[in-house]
Amino acid sequence: MPVLRPLHDEAGLEALTVATYQAVSGSGLAGVSELHGQASKVVADAEKLVHDGEAVDFPEPGVYKRPIAFNVLPLAGSIVDDGSFETDEEQKLRNESRKILEIP
Repeated sequence: MPVLRPLHDEAGLEALTVATYQAVSGSGLAGVSELHGQASKVVADAEKLVHDGEAVDFPEPGVYKRPIAFNVLPLAGSIVDDGSFETDEEQKLRNESRKILEIP
């Protein structure tokens, strides 16, 4: 993020699109165990997937709302109840970016 400051000073950034990738280990041992259990199930039944992409039943998720193995979840953190439809993680990133760039 600090590399954006000189760009902003020189050119005046108007928008920023960010993607972040979080490790399941951020959810502790429970997140890692859930990933391991789901991945093991898919690998054990991999031959079934050749003809049917939905042939494997993932174990019921516990830590995450959806299966995490071989998946990307478009949500990090919890939805903030302020009408913004943002997560707390998105707000942290936005606020930190503004602080670094010294913009309101």
